[in-house]
Amino acid sequence: MMADLEIFSSASKKIISLEVDEEENEISTVIFGQRKIFYGEDLFDAFCEMRRFLEKGGFLVRCNGARLSFFPSNMSRSMSNGLVGYVLTKGQAASRADLVRTFDQYSGDDLSRVDEQKEFFQKWLSSL
Repeated sequence: MMADLEIFSSASKKIISLEVDEEENEISTVIFGQRKIFYGEDLFDAFCEMRRFLEKGGFLVRCNGARLSFFPSNMSRSMSNGLVGYVLTKGQAASRADLVRTFDQYSGDDLSRVDEQKEFFQKWLSSL
């Protein structure tokens, strides 16, 4: 599978192309002139590893999987290998209507760093 994603910082934005290997849980791309490969337990984990690498350079990713309120459940991770997850609302259980694809474009402004996203997920769990 291929996906084109926008990455951005306060000073610039770029489009990067991802090659997603669903069997190997691997994402490969060329970032800042270097071919990089990111691995994980599933594709969401691999995506988080890529995001951590980009965060070191001050970049965020513009897609559903980088939204503050996005997180895949254990079942969605198992069934989709991390390719879909839920847009979560504090105090509300997630439903099928909340499912979105991880790498689909997103134009909102609630994009986050990996640690912020995981913290939001823990707060969401506590709110139920």
